[in-house]
Amino acid sequence: MTPHRDNLDPAAPRRLRAVVYTRISDDPEGREVGVDRQLIDGRALCARRGMDVVGEFCDNDISASEFSDEPRPDYDAALAMIREDKADVLVAYSSQRITRRPDQWEELIKLHRATGMTIATVVTGDIDLSTAAGRRITRINYAIGAGEPDEIRERILRANKHLVEVLGEPSNGVKYGWRRGMARQVEVNPEEANVVQEIARRVASGESMNSVKKDLNARCVPTPHMAEIARKARAGELTRGKKPTRRGIPHPVVEEIGSRVVAGEGLTSIVADMYRRGEKIPEWSHASLRSLVLRPLNAGRIAYGGRLVPSTFPRILDEETYQAVVTILGDESRAPRRPEGMRHREIKHFLSGVTFCGKPAQEGVRVLEDGTRVCGARMRVRTDSPTRRAKTPERQLVKQTTYQSYSCPRCNGTSCRTFQAEAAVERAVLTLLTRPDAPAMLSGDPAEVAAQQARIEGLAERRRRTARAYADGAYEDEEYADLLAGIDAEIADARERKRQAGPRHELARWLDGEAEATWATSDPGERRDLVAALMTVVILPGGRGRKGFDPDQRLSIQWK
Repeated sequence: MTPHRDNLDPAAPRRLRAVVYTRISDDPEGREVGVDRQLIDGRALCARRGMDVVGEFCDNDISASEFSDEPRPDYDAALAMIREDKADVLVAYSSQRITRRPDQWEELIKLHRATGMTIATVVTGDIDLSTAAGRRITRINYAIGAGEPDEIRERILRANKHLVEVLGEPSNGVKYGWRRGMARQVEVNPEEANVVQEIARRVASGESMNSVKKDLNARCVPTPHMAEIARKARAGELTRGKKPTRRGIPHPVVEEIGSRVVAGEGLTSIVADMYRRGEKIPEWSHASLRSLVLRPLNAGRIAYGGRLVPSTFPRILDEETYQAVVTILGDESRAPRRPEGMRHREIKHFLSGVTFCGKPAQEGVRVLEDGTRVCGARMRVRTDSPTRRAKTPERQLVKQTTYQSYSCPRCNGTSCRTFQAEAAVERAVLTLLTRPDAPAMLSGDPAEVAAQQARIEGLAERRRRTARAYADGAYEDEEYADLLAGIDAEIADARERKRQAGPRHELARWLDGEAEATWATSDPGERRDLVAALMTVVILPGGRGRKGFDPDQRLSIQWK
């Protein structure tokens, strides 16, 4: 039977069981002041009504709007107690603290019909779900509440658009590499900018991201997140809280970093000490390096709304270096790295992932130079430990020597020993790089590069003239947007043609006349990037009864 609202009267013979739910949308510092106030008021309401508090649940720093898909575990736990008949009343500070989503209010109405639960709030009164009129008022109220996040979102988007398009500043504020100087003007932070420039220079010269990552961590170079903590500490924005900060750094560690920064200690020495003590602080990773060095803001542009907008921030990277980095890290032919956190992150075999299965297949995805369609799956390293029957009366199984092979994970139709394929590819690569004419062969077409650069500069000037004409009222908004889209498409085409005609920046370090020495000192990741830039390697089936390894018969090398 569904209880009436009068059941909330403390004079009722049966004392109702209540769960108190508190929530606040934004608490970035984890202080929980807002939810603590809500809890105090919720307890007081239960005491006045004569209800027993059987559970207290809190979702701090979690939005309940329809634009958020973040789970609210304590909200679900509170409703679970009601479904299990462990509570009768849901108590909150206001209806909007419970939820702003219409679909969740409809779920609460269904829960009331199934269990008879009621809702009591501190400031918006009791919510009547037992009558048609009460449900109608509830639906009107939650429709109004659901519209508030829409209005807030529109104001934020409009402010961000003004910030980006009029002021030329990114909507997420001043980040790693810049700082506010005199009169709040944005200027380059030399220490942080040097790190960005070093990463870009090393990537553009052909060094692997794995090598750069290990070197920065070995030198205890602070990550952007550590720099952000230091910046907040100097500004007095670090406060005590109970929750871990973003990326899981415990607050005691954050507070220690902040106090040492304020005391004048260098961030590098703090990082070195934290590493030595084994504290949980951010390290450089492949993902953090990539996101940092690929920011359009490094080259004076802001990525906004699917397009690039000129920025007033001073550049950290020149255009040539930035385009070289984008070309190298955005090249799909580069072998994919294993994600951070997986086992065996370090590359051990430089052909893994950049060689392809050459077994003939009608549904294959790759075609050889002679027109044969083959499987085309990327070959991976497989470790085998074969067994044989011992020559004894018992004929027990004896484990033989373990070996590794490149094998096709899709069709299992092609394999060869790793050392055999790697030795053959190494000879082919070094033969090419040690040729006297190798630099000329790999230097591209300088005339085409100059022509495309001139085209880019002409299009950029045309874009500026169009913008000035628009400012003078020569074009309507839609006409101006169409013109810019056409010019930007031509600029993108010219840059791609320039990239294809230009020298390969990732090969620069291999063309200094010491290719063999560079190969000997390089790691497998760097060798793999070189192979991916120079050639496509296809491993062909060996055939039945064939012994030995003949590179001419087993490898198909297509030079790029």
